[in-house]
Amino acid sequence: MQKIIFTIAIFYFSFFNYQLKAQVPYSNTQLPDDAPQWEVEMFKPNADAGKVADLYESYYSTHDFVKNFYTQYYKHWMMTLARDNNGALLNLPPDENKFSEQKYLQNSSEVSLEKAAVWQCIGPFDFDHHAASTSYAPGAAHVYTVEESVSDPNILYAGTANAGVWKSIDKGDHWTNLTKNMMISKVRSLEIDFTNPQIVYFNGAGKIYKTTDGGTTWNATGDATFQSTNIDANDIIMSPVNNNELWCAAGAGLYHTTDAGLNWVQLYSGIWQEIELKPNSSTTYYAIKQTGVQTQFYKSTDSGITFNQTGNGYPAAVAPQEQKRTEISVTPAAPNIIYAFATGVANGGSGLYGIYVSHDAGENWAFQCCGSGPGGAPDTSTNKNLCGWDSHGGDDGGQYYYDLALCVSPFDSNEVHCGAVNHWVSYDGGVNFFCPAKWSESDKPGYVHADIHDIRFNNNNWWMACDGGIFYTSTQGDTFIKKQFGIAGTDFWGFGMGEWDGDEVMVGGTYHNGTQLKDNHVYENDWMSTMGGDNILGAVNYADPEIIFSDYGRHKLSHDRTVDLQSIGSGMQPSESYITGENSDLEFHPQVWGKVFIGRDSSIWISEDNGASYQMLHSWGSGKITSIEVAPSNPDVIYACYYLSYGGTKKIFKSIDAGSNWSDITPAGSVFNNTSVNIPFDIAVSSTDENTLYLVRVQQSTSQSNLNGYKVFKTSDGGNTWQNITTPMLDGEYITNIEYQRGTNGGVYIGTRRAVYYRNNTMSDWVLYNSGLPVSNFSTAIQIDYKNQKVVSAGNRSVWEAPLYEPSALEAQISVDKNIVHCLRDTVYFDDHSDLADLSPAWNWSFPGGNPSSSTLRNPKVTYAATGTYSVSLTVSNSTGTASQTLNNFITVYNECVADTVPGNCLSLDGESGFATGDNLNLNSNHVTISAWIKPNGVQGDWSGIVFNRGGTTCSGISMKDNNEIRMHWDGTEWGWSSGLYAPLNEWSFVALVVTPDSATLYVNGFHASNIHSFPNEAFDCPVNIGLDNCCGRYFNGLIDEVCVFNRSLSTNEIRELMHLTKNPLLDSSLVRYYQFNEITGPILDKVGSAHAYFNGGASRVTSTGPFGGGISYRKNISTSGIHSFINTGFIGEWISGSTLPMGDVVVSRI
Repeated sequence: MQKIIFTIAIFYFSFFNYQLKAQVPYSNTQLPDDAPQWEVEMFKPNADAGKVADLYESYYSTHDFVKNFYTQYYKHWMMTLARDNNGALLNLPPDENKFSEQKYLQNSSEVSLEKAAVWQCIGPFDFDHHAASTSYAPGAAHVYTVEESVSDPNILYAGTANAGVWKSIDKGDHWTNLTKNMMISKVRSLEIDFTNPQIVYFNGAGKIYKTTDGGTTWNATGDATFQSTNIDANDIIMSPVNNNELWCAAGAGLYHTTDAGLNWVQLYSGIWQEIELKPNSSTTYYAIKQTGVQTQFYKSTDSGITFNQTGNGYPAAVAPQEQKRTEISVTPAAPNIIYAFATGVANGGSGLYGIYVSHDAGENWAFQCCGSGPGGAPDTSTNKNLCGWDSHGGDDGGQYYYDLALCVSPFDSNEVHCGAVNHWVSYDGGVNFFCPAKWSESDKPGYVHADIHDIRFNNNNWWMACDGGIFYTSTQGDTFIKKQFGIAGTDFWGFGMGEWDGDEVMVGGTYHNGTQLKDNHVYENDWMSTMGGDNILGAVNYADPEIIFSDYGRHKLSHDRTVDLQSIGSGMQPSESYITGENSDLEFHPQVWGKVFIGRDSSIWISEDNGASYQMLHSWGSGKITSIEVAPSNPDVIYACYYLSYGGTKKIFKSIDAGSNWSDITPAGSVFNNTSVNIPFDIAVSSTDENTLYLVRVQQSTSQSNLNGYKVFKTSDGGNTWQNITTPMLDGEYITNIEYQRGTNGGVYIGTRRAVYYRNNTMSDWVLYNSGLPVSNFSTAIQIDYKNQKVVSAGNRSVWEAPLYEPSALEAQISVDKNIVHCLRDTVYFDDHSDLADLSPAWNWSFPGGNPSSSTLRNPKVTYAATGTYSVSLTVSNSTGTASQTLNNFITVYNECVADTVPGNCLSLDGESGFATGDNLNLNSNHVTISAWIKPNGVQGDWSGIVFNRGGTTCSGISMKDNNEIRMHWDGTEWGWSSGLYAPLNEWSFVALVVTPDSATLYVNGFHASNIHSFPNEAFDCPVNIGLDNCCGRYFNGLIDEVCVFNRSLSTNEIRELMHLTKNPLLDSSLVRYYQFNEITGPILDKVGSAHAYFNGGASRVTSTGPFGGGISYRKNISTSGIHSFINTGFIGEWISGSTLPMGDVVVSRI
């Protein structure tokens, strides 16, 4: 039997007194002399997680982030702290006093008996591997081990990182959860009885469980002493001749049972990583033990009764070197051969310590790969590191104490397969290796997701378990396919969903599996893994579900799995974190859906254009802003949670003037019984009373106090006083989030690290609402689908939905994209944001003074023909009732879009975060002119964007090099062409790009250079940025004014005649975009249409001194001496005989 199991605990934690201190397993890891202080603190015994987190944040606030072993270890450590719900992930013994787990399970059982399963999983169960815009590393579940039954190859069992044990009876095509009603998350080892696939053993939550009925029921094995030992098993193996005899290699020792688990005996203490059986033998066993900085090879020749250390030539690291992880593998093709995949740190390199081989059943070992060994600096030719991210083996490090697997072909003892970040193959006995497909090359047939934990070969059925799911090949590795449908194990760190037309648009950042996207039923099995690896953010605007928000900015949906998502740019991202209570999401204004609030670092930022650009609303100077709530009943009232640091001050602030001023309404320490006062908060505001706010305390780790009796609070007077609404029902719960249900009498849902609860003002206690949910189900975010009257919870086991605990009574809510209209030609887009259920719904809008004046559409469009203020009314109804809302003087209309004839103001940009952005040009043309006046403030960053379009299928615009040369892009190319034109520093200059089908011409102050060849159409299907090429922070520093875009190619004469003159859109229909920046406040108005632009970051208006204005130009050819008059300009020039003549056109502009 061939098997390789993920054979070492991810992290060995030892917590003391439940403080924020964790024993780091590699505390004697040799750090570089210049290691930052956060690394030093992290690898100290009893490391303080809060202190490390604060040092980490401080370090990367001034240093570029570099992904390496240390940062990955930090992430895994913090994620484990954030996700644990009963101490099991931290390798702590059961603690009923702390977690009240038995009470919770009893309550869950009673709930299940009272009502049928109401929660249903809606995925991800799988991912659409080949959809357009698929991530470079797609996946949908974290699987640690997979095993195929020897007696029935159609039956498989799998252990996951966060979703327990799963079973397939059709060779991996479909999977069913077997531990849904058990407090089981992490399962790294299991074993199937070779005589009966209904008998299975697995390790989880500190115990070894056994089923004899295929997983319908499970029982803990061993006597009371063994069950209290807190076993964290790395490997379980069964005798090939006696199915009552098994061994368990664990962090607490090597254990043995001869009675099918009734009793377990510890053969040896210490940390045992793996145990293997010699093929065709029932008496010879091999095992790996970790001792100090090295692993040791042990062998038994008496059927596993005694083990002795042996192995001449087996690696023996000596500090400061270390070698703490080894995988071994055997093959029936050559029973005496053993391979060892050893990892650690040696000779200036980390990751691969060496590939070793024994040809005599472990008595003697030889180094095979790579380089001269052990370790050493990696080199793609002479010393490949099989543990790193590079598919050529050229990078140092990796996650070699996290992901490791090894297996040898059952047909050829020279064919060796290694799993780490990448899959590696050797055909010469481990001397040379190659990578069939890098972890980020999902388009290749050999693709396997990153972080491989288990490799299993059973004849021609080859399986790999990894952080993206389960991958299978029947072609000995030539082609892998995913085989995980049904496994609900996607770990969401953030989540958002749409409303009504977007009720099945869902998006969320996940751990290891990119951003998961559901666009109705567009994708195979409904979900696609897109945009990167580890992501956090997920949001959808309730009124614009065509646009999703993620760590990669804003994207427009294609509604076609064969068509890419369209990147449309994002002005800013909120602060993101995988630490509970530290993350900031997007908050959409309840009445003006184009307004978006985010917390970024210590500030609240506001967008007026649905996230395309942001301006700072308020800054606290340090710390972070996390949860933000805008009151629907009075949006001038805003609440914000403040987070100084991991262990530092946490506060709640309130504004009653839309964010201009803030007051501290944090409950006094006495409200919290003066215990654990620096725990983060999440909040939810009433939909009918802006002064009613709910607060939950969200611990970063279960190592913190359980806060029993002091978890949930409510204020009915805007924070002046607080009421404790915690009850014993919540004992042992670690709360993660809270959501208010509109249309109820104070109904709120709270999500915890294992369940969902509900309570309203008429209920005396919290109700456990988890019938149908796995009993161990971390809730990251709860949202409500009012259209379908469902509550949705996304967490570490995918996304689940259930009917609302109680139906919502109707509450009407008007919303609009903007309630200040600057131009009479602008269209106003209304949206019904009510809690209306889809039960024969109807809408009745009234728009006095608008066109139309009434509507029965859900989201009507309205224009206003005259300036003034206008009221809006909405009545919604369905089969349950009717509700109405009137917002008096809600819409204000101005007429400010007439082009000016004076310089007025201009755009000022700081070169760091400032730019302006406007809507897509959508030209789809190669007859285009773009022009602007610029005044560079000193030397620019390289490729600073002046007017640039990057996103969708477009990459075109004008840039400035760091030597002040004006350059261009078109269709993603032409940036290598040198114009030879330079804009002087600290002076106003006119720049322009003119494109025709066979040329592109750049202008600086009327001088030009042409790039002659064919130029294709450019779509311009992305926002236009002024002062930024959003490739990689290419910000312009200085002033910009008079930005024009024409949908035709201006001639040289036109460029020269028009450059000093302000434009009149009425006289030139080819002018399709015109920004003058002359407004005092508000957006940058488009003087042609309605594509107004918005400020972002360090962008502002200042007085313009540019050399342009209303006036006239006259062009005349000067090729003879004498007096020349320039008509209507008032200018007469004399060229004296004998002087140098222009011998060409001269343009005079009078402004």
